[in-house]
Amino acid sequence: MDTMIDFIGIGAQKSGTSWAYTCLYDHPQVCAPIKEIHFFSRPRFSEGKEWYEHHFAACDLAKIKGEFSTSYLYATEAPERIHGLYPNAKLIAILRNPIDRAYSQYRNAIKAGEIKEDTTFEFYAANDQSVLGQGMYAEQIARFDRYFRPEQLLVLIYEDIKKDPV
Repeated sequence: MDTMIDFIGIGAQKSGTSWAYTCLYDHPQVCAPIKEIHFFSRPRFSEGKEWYEHHFAACDLAKIKGEFSTSYLYATEAPERIHGLYPNAKLIAILRNPIDRAYSQYRNAIKAGEIKEDTTFEFYAANDQSVLGQGMYAEQIARFDRYFRPEQLLVLIYEDIKKDPV
């Protein structure tokens, strides 16, 4: 199997990626079979390219194929791994006001039961480096810039999408 992956949504977490994924999933010319595979940013990378591409095996060959995993933007190893397997892939990053994004992560952690309801945002941010670290977009995008041409990376802004989703 030699499936070509056309696009990869790289994040950021809590920035509208689920909305963007749904739009692409519903598009008749796109096959985005699963969100949040996290292949390029987690130990499952050792499963290999065939494991990853198996997720796209049911895709019609004529369709554009891709996925969104919000961990890719933050993961330092993801740009090189993506480039190593799909050097011509288009990348989609959706960025959000970093403080609003961090607070949304905090609220989600409470909802998911990862932290107690009485945990303050300040305590959570001080004890989980990803809370503020995931909002360091300049250094994250710079990592991708080392491997991909500017025309391969589409950067969208969450607040702009909220104003005009069409």
